[in-house]
Amino acid sequence: MLPPDQVEALVGRHKAAQANIADRTGRQIELAWDQLGSWNRRDIERFVEQTEPHLSAAKKAALILAVGFYARILQTRPPALTVASIDATYNPESGFTALWHALSEGRPFDEALVVGRSAATAQVDRFVASTARRTGDHVATATRQQVAWKRIPSASACPFCVSASGQTYKTSETADFGHDRCGCTAVPVAL
Repeated sequence: MLPPDQVEALVGRHKAAQANIADRTGRQIELAWDQLGSWNRRDIERFVEQTEPHLSAAKKAALILAVGFYARILQTRPPALTVASIDATYNPESGFTALWHALSEGRPFDEALVVGRSAATAQVDRFVASTARRTGDHVATATRQQVAWKRIPSASACPFCVSASGQTYKTSETADFGHDRCGCTAVPVAL
């Protein structure tokens, strides 16, 4: 396994690359959101159709990035994994729900629209991070390495994430939690 100081440096590069994937995809999600023209329940399906190619590409990119990241930490050859093997999903209703909630609170439509767009974009960050984190178990299993998992928080982590980083988790899936725009990364540690 890679020494902790080298893992720390690798985590920074991994987070930057992951943020790049989320940013590029988020711009496409915002564009699709803005072009809808109406944001009723029947518009969700149209939003899904417009965003699915971008989200599929983001999931594939996050998987490829994470396979290389975890293989490097585990000092092993990257295994071949399929996108379908990673159980991470984007919730297309999040933006709509946020918009409707803002409207129910009496907020102006333009403001509620921004709230909805922000929620839809935040969901992209969560989707990309979850894809990357959940790839860890698959890499460890494919390489037959027994590891535990630790969360490495971002420099601006919230108190919750800082406290969660002091714990060890049995799987990368159990270390895959957080909040919108959570910058934590799950890394394998020796048992």
